[in-house]
Amino acid sequence: MKELFKIVLLFSVPLFLSAQTTYQYNAALYVEGAQYTNRTVDSTGFDPGPPGAGNWDLSAYTNGSEVPFEMIAYDPSIPHIGECDVIPNLIPYFYSVTESTETEGWGFYYYTSSYVDPLGLYGYHITDATYELWGFNDSYSHAYTWPVNIGDSWVEYSAGGGTGRAGLISVDYVYQDTMWHRVDGYGQVVLPIGTFDALRIIRRHWRHNFSDDWLFGFDRTLRDWSYAWVVTELGIAVTFTSPSDTTGSYPDSTFTVGKLTFQISNSAVGIREQLLPDEIETKIFPNPFNAACTIQLTGLQPFGTLDIFDVNGIMVDKLIVNPGVQEVIWAPSNLGSGVYFLRNTRNNSYLVAKIIYVK
Repeated sequence: MKELFKIVLLFSVPLFLSAQTTYQYNAALYVEGAQYTNRTVDSTGFDPGPPGAGNWDLSAYTNGSEVPFEMIAYDPSIPHIGECDVIPNLIPYFYSVTESTETEGWGFYYYTSSYVDPLGLYGYHITDATYELWGFNDSYSHAYTWPVNIGDSWVEYSAGGGTGRAGLISVDYVYQDTMWHRVDGYGQVVLPIGTFDALRIIRRHWRHNFSDDWLFGFDRTLRDWSYAWVVTELGIAVTFTSPSDTTGSYPDSTFTVGKLTFQISNSAVGIREQLLPDEIETKIFPNPFNAACTIQLTGLQPFGTLDIFDVNGIMVDKLIVNPGVQEVIWAPSNLGSGVYFLRNTRNNSYLVAKIIYVK
């Protein structure tokens, strides 16, 4: 349920970047009925880099789970919504079903042109057990107060509880959350939907969970680091979160393996992922291959480069394509057997093809 809390909060920061790397309120994102979609890649490699200027390329991450969100109207029947300090005027809702899970959640927010408050949330997650979660933020703890600048810092506090049920077993619990934020970077993020100016926020998270159940009680603390990249068009465009630590100390803030989540569509601003048309193909043969393969470029005038990534989204090779060339040979060196992805980009669209290398 910790993941549910973070997913719901992903839309909470619509901001605007000026030439002074300052973000302001962007009213276009607060529209009832607006929809956006996040893609999540679990336990993947990504390097946020050091503080300061940066360029963060996520365009190769074309696989992962996708969850749609919708901005809905206030409804008093939503569980716990009446317990918010004020009536929410922004409520992102999502519902996701896979072969083995079912997840539903609502986020409760109040926004003005000066600040946004995360009032609370409610949601559940069903696998072999059912996990229910609710929580509320302190009313004086704004998530963001505009404008936001490089070097700004603030703290969020929240508390809540929930229930875990498996068969006849039901365990209630409570939790306290603290999140420290600091704006430490600026530059551009490159997503499958385009390239955007961004500020980067580093976040240190502390959660204390407690249950006094006489048989299944527990008392533990979870800690993690995360990064968030905020852009004009999307609000929070990207988050990257470390695994949680339960040993009593924080994990390394320079982690490079974690959960990566980013937006791939947003109806409020008319942005969505654009793939190359189906009739434009990149043929690879043989595939699988064990020494070299031929990449045949069909249906387009090739130029520039073809980028090759491993399953973690890390670029491992770059092939130069000269104008007029219709075929390129890839003979990898110093790479192990496995699945790789070739990205063929044209303008703001791209085509990705899978290559299987067997030594």
